[in-house]
Amino acid sequence: MRFTYAPSIHRDFPELATRVLSVEGLTPNAPVADPVARFIAMAQQRIAHSTESDLPEIQAWRRAFGKMGLKPTQYRCAAEALLRRLRKEGALLACVLSRPAVLKWMRRGFAAAFVGLGVKLALIQR
Repeated sequence: MRFTYAPSIHRDFPELATRVLSVEGLTPNAPVADPVARFIAMAQQRIAHSTESDLPEIQAWRRAFGKMGLKPTQYRCAAEALLRRLRKEGALLACVLSRPAVLKWMRRGFAAAFVGLGVKLALIQR
């Protein structure tokens, strides 16, 4: 697998630190309820005494969005939007977790890592 960016991305975002994860052997029926519950608990602990905007991963995305001329609080990244919903409502609604795209990610193991921020977002200030 080869993963590259346009030269302009490296020029405009020299702090970009990217990792690619390739997973084989997962099936569409992988049990995800327990891992998702653990990752949601981890996320709740991380935002228990602050807001999602205080997390370094979210701050990095906000800086990147701002650098592109976007309003970071108007155009939140998906991780921030999910964490915000989790903080405000105390849980992720079943309707969010039952969306076909989310179920597809969960079956592939991505949503669990994403929801818990187990995988750091790409733009982390060094």
